[in-house]
Amino acid sequence: MASYTNISGVKLITTGDEAGTWGASTNTNLEIVDAASKGFKKITMTDADYTLPLDNNPSAVENGHYAGIEFSGANSAERTITLEQNDHTLVYTFLNNTGQNLVIKQGDGSGGTVTIADGYSAMVFCDGAGTGAKVTDVSSAAKAQALANSRNFSITGDITAAAVAFDGTGNVALSSSITAGAIVNADISASAAIDDTKLATISTASKVSNSATTATDANTASAIVARDASGNFSAGTVTAALTGNVTGNVTGNVTGNVTGDLTGDVTGDLTGTVQTAAQPNITSLGTLTTLTVDDITINGSTISDAGDLTLDVGGDISFDADGSQIYFKDNGGVRYTFNLDATPSMSVSGEFTVDVSSDITLDADGGDIYLKDNNVTAGRIDVSTANQLNFHAGNNNEQFKVVGTGVNAVGGLRVGDTTAPTDNDIYAVADIEAGNDVTVGNDIIMTAGASDWKVEVGASNELNIYYGSTRLFELDSSGNLTVRGDITAFDTSL
Repeated sequence: MASYTNISGVKLITTGDEAGTWGASTNTNLEIVDAASKGFKKITMTDADYTLPLDNNPSAVENGHYAGIEFSGANSAERTITLEQNDHTLVYTFLNNTGQNLVIKQGDGSGGTVTIADGYSAMVFCDGAGTGAKVTDVSSAAKAQALANSRNFSITGDITAAAVAFDGTGNVALSSSITAGAIVNADISASAAIDDTKLATISTASKVSNSATTATDANTASAIVARDASGNFSAGTVTAALTGNVTGNVTGNVTGNVTGDLTGDVTGDLTGTVQTAAQPNITSLGTLTTLTVDDITINGSTISDAGDLTLDVGGDISFDADGSQIYFKDNGGVRYTFNLDATPSMSVSGEFTVDVSSDITLDADGGDIYLKDNNVTAGRIDVSTANQLNFHAGNNNEQFKVVGTGVNAVGGLRVGDTTAPTDNDIYAVADIEAGNDVTVGNDIIMTAGASDWKVEVGASNELNIYYGSTRLFELDSSGNLTVRGDITAFDTSL
């Protein structure tokens, strides 16, 4: 009986076996040997882990027989390639072109695995030790990969350089610099003669003593100013933040801009002239009792004007009243009140007239327009349905509806008096007249007593009169008259 090798599963045929099939089995064996010796297979990954098939008793060449295998595809994460047989000693050359790392394992991987980075290849030995089988990378490419990923050059000490990776394929260039604070005063020679252009600006207070400077109290250009024995000095234009009090008089003309802050009190007279047309640098005038500009007066919390007042702004105008009310007055009397609380409203004192030159639009997103008298609802108009107006009396249900196809009166319609209509009645004190025809779509039904009277036009265009469900009268289009019961003529009892 035939057996199989424990590596590639080549069938070993014993004497007398495979009668009539020996040639086919031998060809399969040769194909397996061919794939295992120099065969190459490209396997496309499906963005999932993959088991490399290798049957113990193969009937044809399988992917696991090939000596060289390229894994391709577009994986979204690291994937694992598991060898199907964990008790076969095997050698493979793998090429990874999947976009992610590939982990090669035999068994459960506890004996050791091999990780192949994307774009790299590896030759691996698989010891076939069963569940704890070990996979070992014996290729030089893996060593080069490790060198490229983990061998860095750097310099430490007073001179430092950033770490540079070395993969053995090119020169190493280190960009070095002196560590901050590494050079101290003792490291500098007394004869170094450092040029003053190399010195930074001294910005720390008390780093230069008065004795090391040359200053004058005269009005000298490009000199450090020093006060004399009386504390005075001469100067041209002074640009500074004046934080003390100016107690003297300015008797000349102020022709430049005061660019500093004048935070003290001016107790003398300012008799000169500010000769610039606008003063953009004056941002505060202190506390003024009254300020008048042209004929506009600002006094306390009141802005007043003797004539018309126009507000013309390039953007929006915002009124922010924390008291929740804005008043519009006429000669001191309140005419309009805008309430800005949680339910904004407007109140008008006296008669209110709206006179517009175009349309008036009321857009109630809530769907209802309320009509009130002294805050009591007299009625409301429901506009929540497109192309339809629903009229309600008080807070009651719908009473009157105007739709795109007509007018509906709910609960009856009374014309000519103030009596409340009864349900579904149409009532008129006088005649209901029409300039032309009065047309109804179906029957005319009159209710009184135990049964209804109904007038209809029948299927043959005849005129019928019913009492209840019984037809009592028929007049056809030829003038023929048919009645149920007797006909009495010239009876004066009616």
